[in-house]
Amino acid sequence: MIRRRALLATVASAVGAGCVAPVGRDAEVSPAPPPESEPNETASPPDRGSEERPTETHSHTEAPDCDEGLNVSAERFDPVEQLPLPLEGERLALVERAVGDGTTTVESYNHRPHVPSGAFVELEGRYYRLAATTTDETAVTALVLNVEWKKGQSPPEDATTVQFEALPQTDQQALDAVVFGTGSERREELPTRGLSVRESPVPYPDGLENSRFAAASDVLWVHWRDRWFRAWSDGRSTKERFTHEVAASAVAPDRDAFRALAREQYLLPAERFSDAERDILRAASADQYRECLPASEPLTSLRETLTDDARLPPPFEYSWLVGLDGDRYRVETLEWVV
Repeated sequence: MIRRRALLATVASAVGAGCVAPVGRDAEVSPAPPPESEPNETASPPDRGSEERPTETHSHTEAPDCDEGLNVSAERFDPVEQLPLPLEGERLALVERAVGDGTTTVESYNHRPHVPSGAFVELEGRYYRLAATTTDETAVTALVLNVEWKKGQSPPEDATTVQFEALPQTDQQALDAVVFGTGSERREELPTRGLSVRESPVPYPDGLENSRFAAASDVLWVHWRDRWFRAWSDGRSTKERFTHEVAASAVAPDRDAFRALAREQYLLPAERFSDAERDILRAASADQYRECLPASEPLTSLRETLTDDARLPPPFEYSWLVGLDGDRYRVETLEWVV
């Protein structure tokens, strides 16, 4: 199995923050782990050694037989269609407020703002750039909650049971957050095989005085959506609540103006690259280009040409917009290790 380490990470910024970050879900409902091809945010070490190795660009489209190497990928990219941050749900409502008022604030239990700072958005045909900052951090009361569900389970005769609708609103919100997740991690469907959440600190900003979960001395069985959930607490805790400020600045009144902006600010024209570098980019656009380390002279030169100051904004902040043979490509480089 190959474990890959990024030359520059390609992970989009986390967006959409919620009220709780449940942990301990089973495989069915847990956020999927990043694919093995997805890099982390570790900068690659410098090339080891300087000896030259003969290479043929067209021969680097299959996995090389070595323990570590570099990949280059190039995918066709339309800045007008693909560069703006997708908007829906909470993120859309947040951007609408920021655009309407110039700036807005939002609270969440995620230290990252709901939208990545520097991202572009499109709203009603106009284009804006976002600036997001964290302005406050406060510790609020939380309940360490455990929730279990197994298909077909039902409470024993001596169990303490309650209908979901009979719970205080704070407990309803807490159970909903644990079962479905929140923000960008929220799911619309219930699990089909099982659910197991352990020691998840769920925020109760107004306190625990009315909480049935906090008052229960044993497991509380909750009937909800034709299922019986087992819920119990492991005591009180705290959870950090963050206040984020999001501002929106108009940058382009229409598609043509935004296309011109992207071209002027981010496009690296083909003339910027040497013939050998363009050969690598062409190979990458046809099928991911791969080399063993130490990198060849053309690939080393390409990495130097793809400078940090030319990178795209979020959510593509670890890639570049390159012009090649009349098309536009989003180029990424990735270091991998067996």
